[in-house]
Amino acid sequence: MQWRTKKNAEGIDCSGAVCELLKADGINASGTSENIYEKATEKFSGFSSFAEIAGDLRHGDLLFEDTGDKTWDKGRKHGIDHVGMVIQGKDGNLMFFQSDSSRGVNIMPLNQAIQEFDKKAKRRYVGRYSGVKQPQMSDVVTVPKGTNPTENKALVKSYLESKGYSPAAVAGIMGNIAVETGSTFDPTLQQKGGNGYGIFQYDFMRKYYEQYLKDNNKQDGIQSQIDYMDDVINGRVNMMSAGNRKKLKEALDSLDNPQEIARIFMEIFENPGVPHLDKRINNAKEIYDEFYSS
Repeated sequence: MQWRTKKNAEGIDCSGAVCELLKADGINASGTSENIYEKATEKFSGFSSFAEIAGDLRHGDLLFEDTGDKTWDKGRKHGIDHVGMVIQGKDGNLMFFQSDSSRGVNIMPLNQAIQEFDKKAKRRYVGRYSGVKQPQMSDVVTVPKGTNPTENKALVKSYLESKGYSPAAVAGIMGNIAVETGSTFDPTLQQKGGNGYGIFQYDFMRKYYEQYLKDNNKQDGIQSQIDYMDDVINGRVNMMSAGNRKKLKEALDSLDNPQEIARIFMEIFENPGVPHLDKRINNAKEIYDEFYSS
């Protein structure tokens, strides 16, 4: 499944993104967000906030909002102007998948999406389609070869967030990725004159990563490269000493300084021949400021 941000000439809007997910499950949905709601198998409305029904939401639920009078509302019974889908990650946590004009296709924790929706929605709706299957997160975010750096960067951020990493940890990790890939965040990048590959430039780990793909029936890409990193750090793949794993996991889980996380991640996970520590630290700060500073 190939996604492009709305800023791109080949962009996909909120209804188009949701329709693609439904289509992957053999469900025929098309049209505007209003049309998608009208065609839903089950429809729910009349609640004053999504927060009050959050405990009842499940994978596959579509959240719709009417943010008020818009020029395109004419003829729309419900005035719906945005839709996204509740999805369940492989860790069991509910996330929210959508495409919007400012961020393109993105995934965020469901509670964050609910807060954003409830701030601006005038009316709220939930729709359910029968036949929605349970995907792995790697089925939801697929980064094709040849995507642009901005797109790659946004999808790396979204997928790291979907794995539960804090803003500081996301920025610290991405600061390293920026150095490893020359800020392209390209999952297909091959090191010139060497064995390094992908967003982390897996070198001695590469053959183990490739075996990991085979063992887990995964396709190579941003999400699988991050999955491998996450499994190494959490001890599901035995590629790191217990002491180093403990130190790195504690830094990722508890530190709120992206620059310090960038340093520790470099020393333990990347272990590069040429550190370029200053670049990693500066990148981490810039990324944190770009995405998380108010």
